[in-house]
Amino acid sequence: MAFWILCGLLLIPFHVGLWKLFIKAGRKGWESLIPLYDLYVIQKITGKPAYWVIACLFPGINLVVLFIMVKNLYGVFGKNRWTDQTLGVLLFFVFTPLWGFDPRVQYMPADQRPAPARSKIREWVDSAVYAVVAVTILKSYFLEAYKIPTSSMEETMLIGDFLFVNKTAYGIRIPMTPLTVPFTHSMLTFPVRSFLEWPSIPYTRIPGMRPVKNGDIFVFNFPEGDTILLDPFLYAHSYYDQARKIAQQYRDNDLAAGLNPRPDEVYFSLGFSEIRRRFSLDNRPVDKRENYIKRCVAVPGDVLEIRDGVVYINGAEAAMPEGLEQTYKVTTTAAVDRRLWRKWGITREDLEEKNPHGVNYSSFVVNLTREQRDKIEALPGVASVEPVRHPPMPLVIFPHSSRYAWSLDNFGPLQIPRRGQTVRLTPDSLCFWERIIRHYEGNTLEVRDGQILLNGAPAETYTFKMNYYWAMGDNRHGSLDSRFWGFVPEDHVVGKAAFIFFSLGDGGLKDIRWQRIFKFF
Repeated sequence: MAFWILCGLLLIPFHVGLWKLFIKAGRKGWESLIPLYDLYVIQKITGKPAYWVIACLFPGINLVVLFIMVKNLYGVFGKNRWTDQTLGVLLFFVFTPLWGFDPRVQYMPADQRPAPARSKIREWVDSAVYAVVAVTILKSYFLEAYKIPTSSMEETMLIGDFLFVNKTAYGIRIPMTPLTVPFTHSMLTFPVRSFLEWPSIPYTRIPGMRPVKNGDIFVFNFPEGDTILLDPFLYAHSYYDQARKIAQQYRDNDLAAGLNPRPDEVYFSLGFSEIRRRFSLDNRPVDKRENYIKRCVAVPGDVLEIRDGVVYINGAEAAMPEGLEQTYKVTTTAAVDRRLWRKWGITREDLEEKNPHGVNYSSFVVNLTREQRDKIEALPGVASVEPVRHPPMPLVIFPHSSRYAWSLDNFGPLQIPRRGQTVRLTPDSLCFWERIIRHYEGNTLEVRDGQILLNGAPAETYTFKMNYYWAMGDNRHGSLDSRFWGFVPEDHVVGKAAFIFFSLGDGGLKDIRWQRIFKFF
């Protein structure tokens, strides 16, 4: 609030000076007081295209365009030196009224004044500024390139695929942190930030062509990316997930020693304390959290359940993506011809991630699609191909409570929250909604003497303010997805995967995957 009050105070002398400059240019002084129209008048005074005013509607770009407009305005009043224009833009609240009241500063129409001498460097800089503005508008609001960094969406998407994300499909999300260095996301060089958290814009989305649907491949800001590890080797890892894994280890050690398990809160305290002791942490606003790409498995109001690796939505088996992978244990009586793997689309990651200590050819684990499984099963020397089922990890798997012994393959049933839905708050159910209430919807929540307090007052129910989604990777046993961290809030949704425009395999430019280019989703 203090920031906006300060901005308002600084705009008063600016508009007083603008009033005087408008009069000198033969316009009406009051025109300087009408938002957007005053920018249109500036363009008329300076002889620049009026359509520039449209760019002022785009947060993140509008400040750059405004500075260019003001710079051009000073130019038609004889202030063409680099020092004058730079100081005028940075200290607009000082120099605009100063020049407005200075009788020596007179207006000269753009078509009558001699063109100022411009060096080649100045011309290149001006061209670069306009190009940055245009590309940043395109990237921020319409279409953004994205590279697949991990194998979590194999075989649908492969490491090295480059695709465009359509930001208009679900509605354009207005940037929440508009002051960002162009072409960057959350940083320039680790750990230097490339954005300012102030001023910030509340979550706003322009209505899109359609809502997120079951089966969509969509991009979103990582929900647990609010806190990150300041370590270049672990930056992409979830701070919360790392702490929960340590908590799970402590619990497993107690069980292995024959001890009664301690309360979950004790294990979480140990896990988070260890992580905070080993690493420095930082925080990120919503739109500066890492971009994740997954498949939307369930939408608001759906009831999700996973039984033996099969996803059910509202009691019916969900459509299985063509490239869906699961983990299988392959038992052989002879060496398997690995030359076939590449031909069948079995990547090095499919094998090496599951066998970090090397492959024992009598028995090994590998990620396979159903089609790949059938082909391997038919090979000579293959005794069996059996699905791998993961054990429960109650502190690692959502909802992170020992009350629910869920696993990657057996999970739920769980209803996905929708806007306006009301749920009962109990000690048993709080683990499902705690992060939503606290982190995503900005409330305080505590349990005191067995009573749940919401924003300081006793509460038995809660009504959701946003829609939520459930995201899973097509590589079902190699994906950090909603089964680990829960729901995707609607204000985190970036856009829908459009198509692959380039794809590069392990062999560099010699391994361009031409057959994947212009694959649409």
